[in-house]
Amino acid sequence: MLLSLMLVPVLVASGIAIDSSRQLNLKAHLQSAADAAALAGAKSYAADLPKPRPLQRPAPRSMQMSKRCMIRRRARLTLLM
Repeated sequence: MLLSLMLVPVLVASGIAIDSSRQLNLKAHLQSAADAAALAGAKSYAADLPKPRPLQRPAPRSMQMSKRCMIRRRARLTLLM
């Protein structure tokens, strides 16, 4: 009699344990599939983007400053410090 009373809670507990284990396994599998889909989408999106062009090299004179301008800039910076 006691065995039959204790058998019901044991079977219920084992059923809950099996169901929760399967639920966690399914959740992990679905998360893995969602991650793979997101990575595939990002890779496909990145492949469709245009490649960046290399920077154009500026003309040498456009980057040079006159000596007088450099002196003024240094003087201004020393005043600000």
